[in-house]
Amino acid sequence: MSLITELKIPPTTSYPKLKEFILSNKQPWHLDYYCGENLNDKNDVWEDGKDIPQYNNCVISRPYFDTRVPRELGNNHEHYTIDVVRNVEQILEYNQIRVGCIFRVSVNMIPYQPADNSWGSIHVDHKFPHQNLLIYLTPKCTTGGDVRVYEDTYTGSLWRPPFEKYETFTPTEDSAITFNGMNFHHGQAPTTPNERRVFIVATYCTELR
Repeated sequence: MSLITELKIPPTTSYPKLKEFILSNKQPWHLDYYCGENLNDKNDVWEDGKDIPQYNNCVISRPYFDTRVPRELGNNHEHYTIDVVRNVEQILEYNQIRVGCIFRVSVNMIPYQPADNSWGSIHVDHKFPHQNLLIYLTPKCTTGGDVRVYEDTYTGSLWRPPFEKYETFTPTEDSAITFNGMNFHHGQAPTTPNERRVFIVATYCTELR
């Protein structure tokens, strides 16, 4: 059974408009010096402190131990938040995936990095069961820009998995994938100068119990 499921983008009028805005110079970005968080709430426990920088614009912030609900951040215009979340829901529903709750939504941009330091930290987004959705807005990178999903899953232990078996997906423009968020994963920066990888990431569950 494949670890990664490729999805189709529905033929809506809202998706091209949202994509155009995100790829324009009107899209706000905030610099993060790391891509992932490790299981001790620090950056990258599995790669000895190595990670890559990224730019992001958080739309719905993930629940933490001190804030137990997803929350909209106030630095975005209301219509922007609605548009991003609506497109996430439309893509999932178009692919016949039930949406129970959306835990997190962020618009991310990873700039060029040299090939020998191009992979972000191996991580999971949450310590509770969830699914991941990635929607890619930019063309296929000339080199780099892949994502890997490992067979190893987060079990609550700090024992380091072997990370030997994985599936790789090479994004193209307007491609989308989903996978079990409890599988460790990480993304790669473009390794060709002046290229960038822009995508929407969301985490969700398919039912509420």
